[in-house]
Amino acid sequence: MKKLLKIKMNTKAELTSTEVVKIVFAALCIAILIYLAYNLYGLFIKKSDIAQAEASLENLYQKIGQVESGEKNNIVTIVESPKDWWVIAWPYGGGVEKPEACKKDYCVCICPYVFDVGEKEDSLEECNKKGVCRDVSKKITTGNSPLIIRQPISLNITLENNEILIKKIEK
Repeated sequence: MKKLLKIKMNTKAELTSTEVVKIVFAALCIAILIYLAYNLYGLFIKKSDIAQAEASLENLYQKIGQVESGEKNNIVTIVESPKDWWVIAWPYGGGVEKPEACKKDYCVCICPYVFDVGEKEDSLEECNKKGVCRDVSKKITTGNSPLIIRQPISLNITLENNEILIKKIEK
């Protein structure tokens, strides 16, 4: 009876080739799922930034329209998002180039901020790729440089010498 109760265990662990194939296949499936999840997340973030830019530009464009039409001489608005984008008026820097979305002579855009802003061509390229723009009928400017949105910013929109001027209100 004692012999039946005694179980002899093999202490050597062996992996068969089918088990190895299953483990490799499972690891590949997990890697593919992680890759897809990362890309899906990036897709939502990009769409979110563009949707925020469109909403912010629509609000800004309505305020510009009130000044442009003469309804108001001066108006203040707040642009909250997207973070690390900027408000830029085209043509920018005395040039004649403007984003493809701008069909008339002048337009205002909200585009991704170019951190290494060595060239205005970099800004134009980013506006063409991801920016949102609206045409305006009068010359428009943001002063000497585009207005960076790092946090909600207050903007003053005025009409001076038949030119729309958008300035950041410093606190």
